[in-house]
Amino acid sequence: MEKNKRQETIAKRQAKDKAALLDKFRRMPILQIALDQTRISRSTYYKWRDDDEQFKTDAEEAIAEGEEFITELSESKLLSLINKEHFPAIHLWLRSHHSKYANKLELSGSVKQPRDEMNEEEFDMFAQAHSLSGFDLPQDLEIKNQTNPVNYVTGKF
Repeated sequence: MEKNKRQETIAKRQAKDKAALLDKFRRMPILQIALDQTRISRSTYYKWRDDDEQFKTDAEEAIAEGEEFITELSESKLLSLINKEHFPAIHLWLRSHHSKYANKLELSGSVKQPRDEMNEEEFDMFAQAHSLSGFDLPQDLEIKNQTNPVNYVTGKF
């Protein structure tokens, strides 16, 4: 009887602690801070998650709600700074919300890929494919650049 009462007391305390932690997550979605403020150890939190699938789901949902809350709070503060003509805030908003002001990445350079010489069979396949394409194959192509007829045809390789 006393053992059941003890287990019941522990279960009530855990339910209260879990509810407090979930409430804290909704306002502060950072695990360590929420645990410190509710005085729950990290190991206890993970034990609850492992043992109680419903708590795990509830915790994930509460953390997501907390992240949304912090995002909305941050946007509110950002808009307050924009109203005060704080240029870094204006710049951040424009970079984040308008492609005209977004960060851009420009890549330049070239890729050089050495080409092996074509053997006679490969060259014949190229000539056949080229003739099927409907384009005229210059009569002197074989003489001008048999090692790589693609160079002759496109001039880009």
